[in-house]
Amino acid sequence: MNNSIKEMLIERLELEISIDEFSDEMPLFEGGLELDSIEALEIIVGLEELFNIKIEELENPAEDFYTVETIIAMVNRLKNEQNDL
Repeated sequence: MNNSIKEMLIERLELEISIDEFSDEMPLFEGGLELDSIEALEIIVGLEELFNIKIEELENPAEDFYTVETIIAMVNRLKNEQNDL
């Protein structure tokens, strides 16, 4: 799952980083890739398409979108929650 998320981020955001340089723990915003709020919206759309989930009203978006690792945890949580509906 981590490589598919990284590939989506690299392609959608046109990042100039290779998958090998992109660690799961690299901060996506402050102190890392320095992404902005427009790019955050692109990430949400990309994740919704990639994993067929709906991302709405997160309790702690700053933590959920901090790294690829935290995105994976969020996606897994949302998939479980949405499968229970």
